[in-house]
Amino acid sequence: MDRLILPVAREMSVGDVKSVIAAFIANNQIHFASGMPDLMLKFFNLTLGRFTECSTEWWGLREAVQSFDKAGGYYSYPHLQEAIISEPPF
Repeated sequence: MDRLILPVAREMSVGDVKSVIAAFIANNQIHFASGMPDLMLKFFNLTLGRFTECSTEWWGLREAVQSFDKAGGYYSYPHLQEAIISEPPF
């Protein structure tokens, strides 16, 4: 993530951002990988300019991460959830 995705995140198309989110949700090896909560927050911030077009996917990701760990736990991605909530949904 930090070597392949983040360096090009700002240049990604809406479709690319949606693909990263979909892969994250579908693959538990991604969402339970070491450091991913911080890396996904960085990805969110780098792609914030496409939030409106990807808001449904980001809100779907938020719903998915709520089941990964207890509320507030590291793998419930609490900082990413807060960032998603802070943006208007549509």
